[in-house]
Amino acid sequence: MRRPARGPFWAAELWWQQRRRRWRTRRERHAERVIRRRMDQRTNHRVGWRYHRRLRWAIQLGALALLAWTAYSLVLLVLDREPHLLRLSQWCGGGQPRAYYCGQVQDFVKGPLVLALGLAIFLVGRYFWVRHWYHASALRNRQLVVPTAERDISSIRIVGRDELCDLIIQRLRDRRTRRPLVLVGGIGTGKTATLVRLAELLTDTRIVPIGVDLRGVDTPEALDFHRLARDRFQRTIDTQLHAEGEADKVWRQLWVENRVVVIADGLEEVLADAQQPYDRDSVLRQAIRTAVEERLPLVIASRPDDPLRGLDALILQLEPLAEGAALEYVRAQRRQPGRGYRWDRVTALVREADVADSPFYLRLIGQLHEVDRLDRVESCDRGRSAARWRLLEEWCDALIAGDLYEDYGVPQTERGDAIEVLSALACIGLRNNRLRVRTAELAGDAGGPDAGRRWIMQELRARLHKLDPGNPQDVGLAETTGGELNLVVKHQDGVRFVHGVVQAYLGARYLTAALRDDGFLDHAFGHNDGPGRELLAALTLYAQSDGRFERPGRA
Repeated sequence: MRRPARGPFWAAELWWQQRRRRWRTRRERHAERVIRRRMDQRTNHRVGWRYHRRLRWAIQLGALALLAWTAYSLVLLVLDREPHLLRLSQWCGGGQPRAYYCGQVQDFVKGPLVLALGLAIFLVGRYFWVRHWYHASALRNRQLVVPTAERDISSIRIVGRDELCDLIIQRLRDRRTRRPLVLVGGIGTGKTATLVRLAELLTDTRIVPIGVDLRGVDTPEALDFHRLARDRFQRTIDTQLHAEGEADKVWRQLWVENRVVVIADGLEEVLADAQQPYDRDSVLRQAIRTAVEERLPLVIASRPDDPLRGLDALILQLEPLAEGAALEYVRAQRRQPGRGYRWDRVTALVREADVADSPFYLRLIGQLHEVDRLDRVESCDRGRSAARWRLLEEWCDALIAGDLYEDYGVPQTERGDAIEVLSALACIGLRNNRLRVRTAELAGDAGGPDAGRRWIMQELRARLHKLDPGNPQDVGLAETTGGELNLVVKHQDGVRFVHGVVQAYLGARYLTAALRDDGFLDHAFGHNDGPGRELLAALTLYAQSDGRFERPGRA
């Protein structure tokens, strides 16, 4: 075999290849350093957003040109003479063919300028006003942007999620490279709170975040993220418009300028209440694929679910909070910061309950700390489940005593009865693996399973003081009270618990009665894709109750 020829040309080519590799390596390292520097400065400077405003600028310039032309003509009409440098009448008033072609140019330019003036009037009179109103309303009411958020979410400070939100904005800002993002987290990890914080940062960047509640989607045809967001936005701004069709114009202008971000919550409950069986996995994949084709800026929050594996989207796992952020939140909740306080006790409780893994318990600590009831939570060395049970017990006692939501003037007896009724409903919801429970299921009129219901009703009658569980009006009053205490969302035919941890704790208070029926766990584990995570959490909390809800003398 002949050896390859080596000579001056081969040496020159080898030298050139080495220089190209070195230059390419230096360029890649420089780009990496620039990206790392930008990432380090991300906490001090908000991530920008790429707008598409060239068309709007062209419209405004055209409108200004027409207004300037009209004003100039009015001035010359009054003065009856032209400036020496701008004798337009002489330019177009000469002989042929200049006069003819000058008239043709004027006729051609007037049409686009008049159209630009009409569009500019729409932009100034409707578009800018509606966008400003939406931003102001979103800052005052967080539920406007994230409808699945709790009623008092506006008074809650969200900490420790800014870096994640900046990363999401970075992935969504460019229309050419964006993909749907799915934020995955378990019960109480703060998915909805993260979406609320993301909406705040988007509003600060002059973006219009639009929240979509996926829990009410019960047909495959309704699962269209673009249409759901458009309908939600048009219903929101309808009161600020005067003519039919203006809402669609505002939406299209926002879409052209790349100012829309869709925030969807509750993906795991899509088609949960459908009357007909559907291939849920295929429906979800097709909806996400449609969003990818439309290049829709979409952020979805979901619990871990099987269909997530095949979605054409970027999956982001919600990481636990840092301990420093948790302590910062608790300090901010103190009503009297000047008084001395045992911060070592707060730190120990944050670690015992492992609130970094479930920020919902961080809210409980903050609320108890605000009303000076945190000292009543006894320390224990039995693990985080025991610490969480004690936190929930003290939180429930604060609700009944009126220390929390004290502006809702209901006596302790009525509050206690309402919590008992909601606990019975929560236990039935645990059996059916549903956050939403119909009132008829408690009375047995819904035609559903009866596993454990009779024992739950018997226990409920024994615990109530004034209300009658057989009276629909009394049950409705308890549900309304639960809505005012921010435990449930009242619906026409029942309630929906605002949080899975709330349902798990309230349902655990009646597991002693429900477990007396062997069919309760059989139905919970064998139907509705069960058991649900709320039931597993309730069983974990029930193990820490030490028989507190066992009535003496009961067989």
